[in-house]
Amino acid sequence: IVAALVGARSAYYALLGPRLILDDWLVTYRGRFSGLAHSVPEVTRIAQPTKWLWLTGIFALADERPLVLFALVTLVNLAAALALYYAVNRFFPAPVPLLVAGLWVLTANHSSLTVWAAASQAVVSVACCCLGITLLSKGRWLAALVAFSASTLAYEFTIPICFVASVLVGGPW
Repeated sequence: IVAALVGARSAYYALLGPRLILDDWLVTYRGRFSGLAHSVPEVTRIAQPTKWLWLTGIFALADERPLVLFALVTLVNLAAALALYYAVNRFFPAPVPLLVAGLWVLTANHSSLTVWAAASQAVVSVACCCLGITLLSKGRWLAALVAFSASTLAYEFTIPICFVASVLVGGPW
């Protein structure tokens, strides 16, 4: 059901006609004239390597084709929605996980995360954070640490979530 919701939402935006938005133009321009490895500023590679890797990768794969870029953003949105579903499913009975993941997919105030490729590292961050929570709840703390690290190095807004999850979800190691 979660995948169907993501598919329906992406079909709606695809019918509107995917195009480059705001910073997408800047990343595309930098990639064209400075080379793909420099499409995202150098400081990002050092400070936020997950963000740098993600944005460099999707803009390289899309090769200035907005529909391909949109498809890649849709795939990471699907991964985030499913990771959220499974993380909530570890702690709450049905239908709570489906309602939470469905709300994430359908909430209109995060449409920038739905179509704006240059902001999609935030979605990668959410996916990694939720994956980390699921892994930690299964006692796989090293893998959870890797997921939490990738999350916070993509976008810093998940730092408090990862910290609280480590305290509340993680048991003695």
